[in-house]
Amino acid sequence: MDPVFDEREYLARGRAFAQILSQLGQFESPPASAATAACGDGVWPPLHPLLLGLASSLFGPSACCSRR
Repeated sequence: MDPVFDEREYLARGRAFAQILSQLGQFESPPASAATAACGDGVWPPLHPLLLGLASSLFGPSACCSRR
């Protein structure tokens, strides 16, 4: 089932955080587009997407993993 409503935004931000964490793990600077996608316009709280990004970087970027 595709993500709906807020899930879609949190998943997109989580994937951006996963990209940032991956780049930092390789001691490289993350692209500005990933930071913009992760933070967006600053309306969404960052902890939940950051935890989704951590889970995505460990287990893969599936929506099913994010729902658990």
